[in-house]
Amino acid sequence: DYIAPNNNIATSTENEVQKDNAAALFLIYPNPVKNGLYVRMKEGTVSLINQSGEILVTKAIHDNDVINVSNLPSGLYYLKNMQTGEVKKVVISR
Repeated sequence: DYIAPNNNIATSTENEVQKDNAAALFLIYPNPVKNGLYVRMKEGTVSLINQSGEILVTKAIHDNDVINVSNLPSGLYYLKNMQTGEVKKVVISR
């Protein structure tokens, strides 16, 4: 015989997965990029890092913002979300 647990269930219109996805949202586009790299995240700071580990640009982001990369040479870079530590590869092409 199965007896269902007698637990109170809290309900919400937003489940835990949706909450986690909203908090962890960190998108970049276009990639490869030529001039402006669009960054979408809630709020925080990102750093653009070259392959030698040198931080080239650090910028505070609020919802959506653009990082100007037109002055950087073509190549592979990394964009790090300083709050979560998440890193995205960025390809700059001309």
